[in-house]
Amino acid sequence: TMASAIDVLKEAAGETDLSRVTDLEIIFTETELFLDALGQLPNLRRLTLIDTRMRTLVNLRQVGATLHSLTLTKQGLERMENLSALPNLVELFLQHNAIKRIEGLQGCRKLRRLWLCENRIQAIEGLENLGDLRELCVQGNRIARLDGLNNSANLRKLDVSRNSITRLTELDSLVRLAQLRELALQSDTFGACPVVFQENH
Repeated sequence: TMASAIDVLKEAAGETDLSRVTDLEIIFTETELFLDALGQLPNLRRLTLIDTRMRTLVNLRQVGATLHSLTLTKQGLERMENLSALPNLVELFLQHNAIKRIEGLQGCRKLRRLWLCENRIQAIEGLENLGDLRELCVQGNRIARLDGLNNSANLRKLDVSRNSITRLTELDSLVRLAQLRELALQSDTFGACPVVFQENH
């Protein structure tokens, strides 16, 4: 019921007046137990859901006008969908899922940080409308090429550690990214791309 869904949100937020909640984190509680009540959070700016068994990226339009940061971790998500309902999103963290393609971001023009670590992504794509993107982290995927960043003129940080990049020539396409300050092909946490083991790297 709506009343029990509201109770779940109040308990998670530690707040009886949901209009005062700007930041909400829920871990392990099934999404369906509180999803219908999200409209009771008129000032929600940051939503973090970890292992809530979402499975598909549901439409979050109830909080779309105010939401600036969304984290959906360990959900089993396979597709990036319904994101056009979140036009004010500045940060999107979808790590530890089963996402195969970067897609559905056309309506997220304000996005600055995109984390897609530990998924099944094979290509960098779908970023054409994200002219303000500053940080892209795609560690632990299956990416072999670094094209798809042509419109990312403001990109400052790119982390592609533990992907399938094997050729040094892939790095050539990054020369056009004049704002790029940080590039990672390996990390202690995620490991390395095969390219780092080549001579002259």
